[in-house]
Formats: sequence, structure tokens, C-alpha cells
Amino acid sequence: SNAELQARLSQLSDTGSIALSELPQGEQQRGLFDQPQPELPEYQARQFNRRLRRDWRISSYSALVSHHSTAPPLPGLDLEVIDEQDLPAVEQDEAVHNIFNFHKGAQAGTFLHELFEEIDFTDHRNNLTPLLEQKSQVAGYEEHWIPVLEQLLDDVLYTRLSSTWLAPEKAPCLADIANAKRLVEMEFMLPSQGLTANKLNQIIRLHDPLSRPAGDLVFDDLKGMLKGFIDLIFEYQGRYYILDYKSNHLGSQPEDYTVEALEVAMLEHRYDLQYQLYTLALHRLLQTRLPDYDYEIHFGGVFYLFLRGMKADSAGSGVFHCRPALELVEQLDQLFREGR
Repeated sequence: SNAELQARLSQLSDTGSIALSELPQGEQQRGLFDQPQPELPEYQARQFNRRLRRDWRISSYSALVSHHSTAPPLPGLDLEVIDEQDLPAVEQDEAVHNIFNFHKGAQAGTFLHELFEEIDFTDHRNNLTPLLEQKSQVAGYEEHWIPVLEQLLDDVLYTRLSSTWLAPEKAPCLADIANAKRLVEMEFMLPSQGLTANKLNQIIRLHDPLSRPAGDLVFDDLKGMLKGFIDLIFEYQGRYYILDYKSNHLGSQPEDYTVEALEVAMLEHRYDLQYQLYTLALHRLLQTRLPDYDYEIHFGGVFYLFLRGMKADSAGSGVFHCRPALELVEQLDQLFREGR
């Protein structure tokens, strides 16, 4: 007991073996085996007084042409026909199945993009049917569309990409482009020191006839990066070309895909800005890769292929082609570099 312990300690103290002393005030209430508790500091969060740079961001062509768009740019994702909705094909007699009544919308557009990414242009018939069967099954498309898709690939690959700019004898044909001569889904990032809608509108209207009747682009000033993916870059006879696949449904007759109709579609979706940005991206790439680079010599222009309107026996059908003026590219380059 405590009393016995105290008596025993007193006896030892009397003999001089030990010395007894009273515990300091406040310590007497602590148990014999209790550990003293350290005094803990009081922590307080630091106060953030800096100003965040909310004007630095990553943007895209889609965001510039549709001010409130937040969809990120992704390879092979065809968002430009999203307004067509993902409409199933109208079920008709097998005899009238064709590319005009094939499925519409972003899913169908992405499906067609992926086909052209995976095939070898110079030997596309090799194992083509198994590829179409597998991809159609994944997409949920019926087997009776496979002959339609085979015909589409023939038409697109063997259509001469001629236009008012290119005579048929000088026009490339995709079936002639080997894999080593093409670059699929090239990603690019354009740094921007202060891209403004007002200045951009001035430049493209002054130097691109297609942009002149278009409405004003409206977007917040961009300081940061503009990101994108180019469907295809290919080289043909020493010139480099940009190509973009478009699955837009403009009508159900070949006459709905004339040059005039394609220009209307290009303006409606503001594809003019898209190819202008793509041209700047390729221009900068070629400057770093070709020691003797000259825009007028090495850049062949831009092709927009409206797939549903292309026919192998009709050169230039469903094809929009242009070659932006060098002044436009140079002023865009300065605008992105310096914000003016």
C-alpha cells in the first residue's frame, strides 16, 4: 500500500541511503507512470495574397469558333458534325444503300476517320473486309454497309485531288501516297502571347477571300497554348499538304457537293480558321525540318475531303482545296508570337 511504501522510504532516508523531497506543485496529481505531455504549437494556414493568372489556358480551334465550347481536342474525334446528331441510317431496300444514307453525326464521322487512319492507301484492299467487319460490329453498324464502305474507300483513294488551283495531271491521288510519305494525326501546340479576336478577324479577312463574308469570331483573349490535331500531312513530289476528312452530310445527290456547296459548308463551320491554324502549325514545323524551306515551293496547300461527295471517276469531286497566302501565314505567326 501507499502507507507501507511511504514508511519503508522513510526508513531508508533515515539511514542516509536515499533522500526524499516533495513533488513540485502540479506534478503531484500525475500518476507514477504518466508521461508528461509536450506543449503542441498552434498551426495556422498561410494567407495567399498573390494574384492568379486566370487568362493563361489551353484552347483549341473548336473553342475559338464556339465561344462556350469546353470539348478538348482529341485525335480522330469528329466533333465538327456533332450538330448532325448521331442519326442512324434510314433503313431502305438493300439496292439503295449508299454513302448518302449511311449513319450521320460525330460517331459516324469518327468511325470514318479511323478507317483512313488504319488502312494502307497503296494496298487498302489487303484484309479490308475483315477490318470492316470488325469495326462495324464494334460500332453497331449492320453488315450490309460493308460494300458501301468498300466503295467509299475506293472513291476517296482514287479521286484525283484537283481543283482550280491544281490541274489533274499535277494533282495527287491518295492511292499513290505510301505510308512513309504521310503523318497521321499530328498533334501541335501553338504558344500565344495574346491572341485577340479583333486582330485575328482583321488578318484573316484581309488575306483570305473565304473568310471575308464570315461573321466575327468572338472569344476571350488567349494567353497560353492553342492545341490541335491534323488528320493527315503528306508529301507529294516535293510539296507538303494538309488533308482533313469531313463526313458532313450536305445532301443525297452528287450535285449537293459542288465547289459552291463545299464553300458554303466551309464557312458555316468556320473551317477557314481551322485550315489557317493548321497551315501555321505545318509552316513552323517545316521551318525547323527543311534547311532550304520556302513556303511558296514546299507548301502545296490544304485539302478538305467531303467524303460523301467523292467519286473516283470525277476528278476533284467533293474536294475543297486552297493555299493560304504567305502574308496571312506570316501575320498569324507574328500575332501568336507577339500578340499584335
